[in-house]
Amino acid sequence: MIDGDAGGQQTPAAMTSVLRDEETTAAVGSPLDGATLARIAVRSTVWASLGTYLNQFIGFGAVLAMTRILSPEVFGFFSLGTFWSSLLNLRPKAGLSYAAIRQPHADGDLLGTYFVMDVVAGAASLALSGIAGLVLWQLGYAPQMVIVLMALMGFECISTLVAPLGMVLEKELQISRLTLVSLLGAIAAYGAAIYLAVAGAGIWSLLAVNGVTTLASLVGVYVVCKRRYPQALRLRWHFSRPLAGRLLRQGIPTGLSLAAQTAIVTQFDNFLVGTFVGYATLGFYDRAYRIANWTNILLTMVVSRVAFLTFAKVREDPLRLTQTVRLSLWVLTTLGMPIALTLVFGAEDVVHILYGPKWSESAGYLRFLTIYSFAWPFVSVGYWLSVALGHTRQTVFITATQAIALVVLATPMTLLWGVRGTILGVGLTMALSFTLSCRYMFSQVPISFRQTFGSPLLAAISAMLVLFVLSRTTAWANLPPLLRLSGVVLIACGIFFGCLFIVDGSTMVERVRYLQRRWGHSPDS
Repeated sequence: MIDGDAGGQQTPAAMTSVLRDEETTAAVGSPLDGATLARIAVRSTVWASLGTYLNQFIGFGAVLAMTRILSPEVFGFFSLGTFWSSLLNLRPKAGLSYAAIRQPHADGDLLGTYFVMDVVAGAASLALSGIAGLVLWQLGYAPQMVIVLMALMGFECISTLVAPLGMVLEKELQISRLTLVSLLGAIAAYGAAIYLAVAGAGIWSLLAVNGVTTLASLVGVYVVCKRRYPQALRLRWHFSRPLAGRLLRQGIPTGLSLAAQTAIVTQFDNFLVGTFVGYATLGFYDRAYRIANWTNILLTMVVSRVAFLTFAKVREDPLRLTQTVRLSLWVLTTLGMPIALTLVFGAEDVVHILYGPKWSESAGYLRFLTIYSFAWPFVSVGYWLSVALGHTRQTVFITATQAIALVVLATPMTLLWGVRGTILGVGLTMALSFTLSCRYMFSQVPISFRQTFGSPLLAAISAMLVLFVLSRTTAWANLPPLLRLSGVVLIACGIFFGCLFIVDGSTMVERVRYLQRRWGHSPDS
């Protein structure tokens, strides 16, 4: 997304007269002014949001069915295998896609160089995983976990075939089309997974999700590129050694820091629980983490994805950059807090309704993990802002601090107190990450913590007090789970948005109207 309000200093209409970016081109090569770029970014966010939400809804429904069929150990095998796959995957560590998106032109040299380097990284990852799989098997890890590792890495290698096309589509903000591809792939993938789960395929039913999604992506990305950016298919792709060196220099710092987030910051807790506590406990923990991650999935995967692409386009314009950051944070707080409140106060009912009584242990972890997960979208915005601005040292510093803190804090705490120690270590790490990210963002753009979080925090605290009092009453406890959860949703959303409107209604109305104008913008508006 792009330009929001300017804190009352200028109206969006006045800003559009200065929002110009003559170097920006659309997917079909036409110039974009700032207002048109805003419209594309807003529409991309909306359509990507709707597609992502529907995708997640399908996934939640499918996993709900599979959770009632498969055992907690199966999910534990898959979760730990995913950790090792993320750790050994060299593709994201090279950071090629992020470096390529920052290049001024998508020509044959860029596509060809990107393709060759990505294929090499994928093949090296598969070889490395084969060696690691043998070692892990000898160390006593379950064979199912090794199977997951090798299968996931194989799917990664297949996905390199269309990776350059996917990169150029993202570069040209064709997010909504890629989201549609993911949605169609998810429908096919989860359908196959449920069939295999019912047939007793066990771990293979979970692997089917990744496998079918990869195959669907091969077809879908090619079709979208042929329709929306056909020149990429007509270009003659060449490998350029100087460009390869530049992509690596620009991409590796981002890739390594992002890999530290993916393999350590977001998954090291799975490694600790699975290795030192047990596969079954990891299954319960993983299900709680997946639910708690709803806020991250529904917001970060959309807002931050579009925000990074927009940050990269407006990084030379301080006014537009400030407006983009402000609007991104406003969307995260306004939409994220009600979701977090619902999961914290409805944890037991959510787990009971979705997974059934046998998964009740997950509810105890869910409340804490939800709070930590809510902080992640804000950490992500700060991270991608540093990437877009080319502040490599800050990117590495933020991520390295998170990774080191998690390892140093969560490891001894897990050994001392089991899974509860893991949760405590994750909480301390997220608090540190949130603080570092906010300090960086507020040092780059002229906005403050109070402006960003003041009104939403007041509204959230008001909703929390009401829900806390209700949760202690006998009448509330005796309600059926579905009715009680519905009450939590209505109270959390009603009180939060009501208080937000009372405290800062003018800003809320202005920003909603601004998004509406950008959605329906025409050259004459």
